[in-house]
Amino acid sequence: MFDHNATTVWENWGGGTSLNHYALGSVGEWLWRDLAGLNPDPDQPGYKHFVVRPLFGAGITTLKASYDSVRGPIAIQWKTQGAKTTLDVTVPPNTTADVCVPAASADDVTEGGDKADKATGVRVIRTEPGVVVFAVASGKYEFVGSN
Repeated sequence: MFDHNATTVWENWGGGTSLNHYALGSVGEWLWRDLAGLNPDPDQPGYKHFVVRPLFGAGITTLKASYDSVRGPIAIQWKTQGAKTTLDVTVPPNTTADVCVPAASADDVTEGGDKADKATGVRVIRTEPGVVVFAVASGKYEFVGSN
């Protein structure tokens, strides 16, 4: 597919007549919505607000994704090392996001090396089992949590 400059997943892996098929393209949705964790907010279209909730684990230790939204580039990168997970998120200008970081409590999460709940543009929304959810403004963030 790459050798033929493909921009989608093909129905026939060796090339053929139908080069874009939903059954294989849905894998792309799984990569974006689950592994990268990028999910639009249906109440605020065009990625005015979105949710970053990656699926950490499953044998994957590093992931990097970016999306050129109508409002600007969104970037998500994460890696796990031992009990720590680093989650880098870029939120375009004039947009907001909810970012889910693996941790038992907000006290266990840093952003840019300092406690996340003290960082500019970051606010704790809630804690769920194993995850802390932060509301963030436009900008670049580096969250570090614990698995």
